[in-house]
Amino acid sequence: MRFFEEKKGWLARVNALGPDVGQRLLEFSLQGKMIRGCLVQVGHSLACGGAGDREAPDAVLPAAAAMELFQSGLLIHDDIMDHDALRRGKPSIFRQYADAAARDRSADPPRTGEALGICAGDISYFLAFELLTRMAAGPGRAPRRSCTLRAGALGRPASRRCRTSPGRRGPGRTDEEILRMYTWKTGATASPFPSLQGRSSAVRRRNVCGALERLGECFGILFQIHDDELGLFGTEEELGKPVGSDVREGKKTLFHARLMAGASPNERRRLAGIFGNPACTPDDLEYVRARARPVRSASSPSWRSFRRAPVR
Repeated sequence: MRFFEEKKGWLARVNALGPDVGQRLLEFSLQGKMIRGCLVQVGHSLACGGAGDREAPDAVLPAAAAMELFQSGLLIHDDIMDHDALRRGKPSIFRQYADAAARDRSADPPRTGEALGICAGDISYFLAFELLTRMAAGPGRAPRRSCTLRAGALGRPASRRCRTSPGRRGPGRTDEEILRMYTWKTGATASPFPSLQGRSSAVRRRNVCGALERLGECFGILFQIHDDELGLFGTEEELGKPVGSDVREGKKTLFHARLMAGASPNERRRLAGIFGNPACTPDDLEYVRARARPVRSASSPSWRSFRRAPVR
């Protein structure tokens, strides 16, 4: 919050919307779970030897805040890509701007909302990079940290997601292909966390940092799998957005792959008509849930093999 207060004057000098976007980004970021920020501090503590390290945890707070801002930017852009009007139970950023444009009687409120939403996500990235430059680091540390973050938190998932994220009507995918996509989409945004601290003791423990990067990647994959489960079986209160959006968008999740693989020809035809159909009904969603429950059950053989599926 102190950082945004400090940037308020700078944002006001940009244009009249500067302070507004700062306030929206602050509120949006504070509504999140702060998982990535916490992982930065956990990774720093483990890589630096835990309680034996004399370096203050506050040294990595800028990196923790930066990761949350990177995540905010990714989510803002993700909502535009998926046309999700809700995020965390409230209008998504682009929807907020579209509503404001409608109140101002702009010529094209939806397009204005998307354009300003893209700008807000970009500003979130820029502010995150500024936070990283403020971290105390010895000679040569900052370039290494910056490159790690660009490769892990932005470049890899963004580029690979565009190439591998399944389309609405694309062909079915194997477990391995889907998990690989999860690795780049979500796992990669968690994996850089132990490399962000850039502290001398962490650099001396590179073997630990490598293991933590892999652990962070696995956390991201597990998070995505659970997110898919909530998207099918959760409630709107839990999700903060309408239930069944993954089904309506036809996303090729692990649940989708398992459902299609185990369905009879008649079931497969009906499922194919539901997935990717924006107008699917509550009865359609319940049909999908009923057939997905055996996949969800931990006692199901298919679920056990699903948990053993390779993540690379």
